[in-house]
Amino acid sequence: MRAQDPHNLHSLHSLRLFVGLTCLLLFTAQSVSGQDACPPPPNYVENPLSTPGITAAEVAANPTAGNLKMFALAARDYLFSVGYGDQLQLTHAFCFLRQQGGDWRSGGIFPIAMSFNPAVLANRQAPIDMRVFLHASTMALGGRIVNPQIAEAILLAAANDFDRSTGLSSGGPVPRLGGHALLLGPYVLLVGLNLQEPHMDPRFIDSHYIPQVTAREVVDRASLKVFVNEAIDYIGQLSETRGFDASQAARGAFRDPNGPWISGPVYLFMFSPAGYSVFQGAFPDRFEYRVTGTARDAVTGELILPQIL
Repeated sequence: MRAQDPHNLHSLHSLRLFVGLTCLLLFTAQSVSGQDACPPPPNYVENPLSTPGITAAEVAANPTAGNLKMFALAARDYLFSVGYGDQLQLTHAFCFLRQQGGDWRSGGIFPIAMSFNPAVLANRQAPIDMRVFLHASTMALGGRIVNPQIAEAILLAAANDFDRSTGLSSGGPVPRLGGHALLLGPYVLLVGLNLQEPHMDPRFIDSHYIPQVTAREVVDRASLKVFVNEAIDYIGQLSETRGFDASQAARGAFRDPNGPWISGPVYLFMFSPAGYSVFQGAFPDRFEYRVTGTARDAVTGELILPQIL
């Protein structure tokens, strides 16, 4: 990806943060695909790299090392062409990657992107601190810390043939685990290895910030406002102190079922002005990197998003 501030992938100025109250909202999922499921952002120019030379279904049917590598390189080149300077374009690309039955996801073949501590490339003694950023199949793992031993094996494979001038690599198979990993700027891209709970560190977070008002204590508009402002302040603090993995640390904290940010029907989610959910505290697999425009008021039946914008 283009080298533009990897420390703050989702700018606070480009996102709206608010609390979802499931008792007030009725979410309805539309059965759509392609451009209907992933509407392009304004001024979108068709990207030929959005269609891989080998599809996920073709790799699933014949998961050889060569096919996995070809698929991983196609995903790398597509995301690199998008860059992460334009959040709308990147979110649109992630929506494509999440579409089951689409070119990028079929069965156990799909991309997973993870942040890691870039200092480890120069200093092998530095902590890897690998966190899931995008999991095309299981977004509930977003923000989770990967088991350090597994992270080490993934990074070892990904660093193969690393080009420091571009920040890219062609990578290789992950020892003892399978799949193919490579480097994409400040991220590791993994295909053909379905990371799940056993691959994660049991910690959800390694920061224990307690807001003035927790999710459990939200009872009215005044407490709701404090709760949301505390979340925004927490993201700001993480951006200043955590650097490379601030946004992913926030994901883990906001989703921790034993933490202060989620309690029953009270939880946080963030969406872009274009209508894509980029974080969903309660139902990530269903809504993250999908269009938020399917959320309707349970009383009026009207779409929620146009009322908020």
